[in-house]
Amino acid sequence: MNDEATTHYNSIIDQHSLGVEFLRDQFGECARPKIGWQIDPFGHSREVASLFAQMGFDGLFFARLDYQDDEQRNNTKTREMVWKGSDHLGRQSWLFTSVLSNFYDPPDSFCFDEFCSDQPIMDDERLHDYNVPERVQAFIDAAHDQIRYLLGLIFLWPIAQYSGS
Repeated sequence: MNDEATTHYNSIIDQHSLGVEFLRDQFGECARPKIGWQIDPFGHSREVASLFAQMGFDGLFFARLDYQDDEQRNNTKTREMVWKGSDHLGRQSWLFTSVLSNFYDPPDSFCFDEFCSDQPIMDDERLHDYNVPERVQAFIDAAHDQIRYLLGLIFLWPIAQYSGS
């Protein structure tokens, strides 16, 4: 994905081209990405969807949107959508898009990043702080909380945090 702070057409196209060329040279043609993610964009335009679709992306995940839009999407279960980039290009500019529900953060109480202090999963039954059943139930509860905003049962959960980026 391109740098989300420099969103001029030329920058988007140049950065994408350089990235695809690097991946092809390092890993071959099979490494070309089909799904993108923008975890910290500074706004959205339908032209971005059109560009990404024309660059060969089938889907996009992003994390930031206006709080009113976020609330509306939760209430209407429209966190997933087909983003229609260009009326002129039609389906060629359509892009499956999903809005991450917790920005780029993991589910509450499941951050295992070096700066998080969430309870670890203790899987040794011999120890007093064994907690696998409780942590599994908490994970299931978090998944149920997530899917109440979606039409389907498939979703992406980031598990790390921002440190070390």
